[in-house]
Amino acid sequence: MPRQSRDRRKSGVSVKLTARDEALFAALGRFGIAHSSDLGRLLFPGRHRDVLAARLRRLYDSSFLEAHVLDRAAENVYSLGPRGRAWLHGRGGTVRGVPRPPWYHHLGIVSLWSGIAAATHQVEGLRLARFLPDWEIRECGSAAGLEIVPDALIELVGYVDGQPRPVRLAVELDRGTESLEVLRRKVRTIAGRSFMDWPAFDLIVLLDAAGQSREQKIRELLAREYPRQSRIWTPQSSLPSELRHLAGLAEPPATDSRYGNGMLSEPSQDSAERSGVTGEGLSGDD
Repeated sequence: MPRQSRDRRKSGVSVKLTARDEALFAALGRFGIAHSSDLGRLLFPGRHRDVLAARLRRLYDSSFLEAHVLDRAAENVYSLGPRGRAWLHGRGGTVRGVPRPPWYHHLGIVSLWSGIAAATHQVEGLRLARFLPDWEIRECGSAAGLEIVPDALIELVGYVDGQPRPVRLAVELDRGTESLEVLRRKVRTIAGRSFMDWPAFDLIVLLDAAGQSREQKIRELLAREYPRQSRIWTPQSSLPSELRHLAGLAEPPATDSRYGNGMLSEPSQDSAERSGVTGEGLSGDD
């Protein structure tokens, strides 16, 4: 039997929506686009990738999703299809259009977003109160018209001895394609501005594989140009451990059977149903 095209719908497919499907539509409504792996990390934790692929295919064939094939060797990128947009519109949800290509930077932010949201479900005593990508930051009144904004603003709430402790982060993605002088100007600008009326925030520079080649130079740049706390994350960084450290939470005991290297070893189906895009607004602790 010939293999079905990844970007051609099979006709006559119907689907009964689940709570997880609805969470997926809400996520894509804010993401605009996302890799299949981002949707899997967020909504299918612990499930085999074939389960994810089969569900995404069914939602695509029934016009709830659109599939974008960037390269035959690359994973699919998904956005809301006509039925998915109509479903979300009908419930008053956010429906963001597909951004203009190239999508590398946008997808990098979405990958961080899904990773942060998934990681907070793996750290006891931590929740994601807000995640604002740069396209939503620019829509905020205080940032309207600004040429330089962070790639993301993140607010976490960690609970230490039962007391909430907010952690506020500005994130800059570095792909190694811009000069260090351009990055220096960005860091200096972010350091001199206030966003979301936050009194202070730490700066995270997220390096991709290419950006890692100049990690030491970026560390030196941050030491000179950023007056508050800053950290560098690389593809090897463990987000649960990084977030636990930032929130001042203790590492889980090695004898706790739920944990291997600080991550839940087998997320439950229940957690998959609860997971989704969080960080839609200010925390209740403000």
